[in-house]
Amino acid sequence: MTPARTALDCARFLPTAGALTVVDHALALGVDREGLVGRCRELAGRRGVRRARFVLSVADPRAESAGETLTRLVILRAGLPLPELQHEIRTVRGTFRPDFAWPSARVALEFDGAVEYSGRYGAAPEVVVAERQREKELTNLGRRVLRTDWTTVTRRPEAPAGLMRRELSGSHPLWDASDPGRVG
Repeated sequence: MTPARTALDCARFLPTAGALTVVDHALALGVDREGLVGRCRELAGRRGVRRARFVLSVADPRAESAGETLTRLVILRAGLPLPELQHEIRTVRGTFRPDFAWPSARVALEFDGAVEYSGRYGAAPEVVVAERQREKELTNLGRRVLRTDWTTVTRRPEAPAGLMRRELSGSHPLWDASDPGRVG
């Protein structure tokens, strides 16, 4: 079985969250989206094809983890504007890529996964310090940096959705109406 066939089968038969996670990863590995879309056309009328079409329409190879994929699905289901994934923002300390960004709103959302703090990317204290430095640089540039995590996204998806809705509508209680980063 090929990676493309596996991705398409998963898109058809897994629940949407699992299907999107698999397809995001498959696209990141180089599976051709158009080939999957073409195969869906050939399977028209068969079980799971409608879900597969949806998954293929929103899949994004820039998702770097299952947590990012699930967060994006929460954003989609909430009807919020789609973010740019891994959007590059230049600062005096270098270029940073928040997981999700709404550049015109000057808002970024980071998904905090346990792997980051597991020692895989360095000792946990150094990882946290580097993360705080990045966040400070983005904040100093007038960006609002929000955070979510696995538990929140999977058990209380309304929380990050509500937070993003508030931020993107410009109704944050600390914002001044004259703020140039205000969207509303």
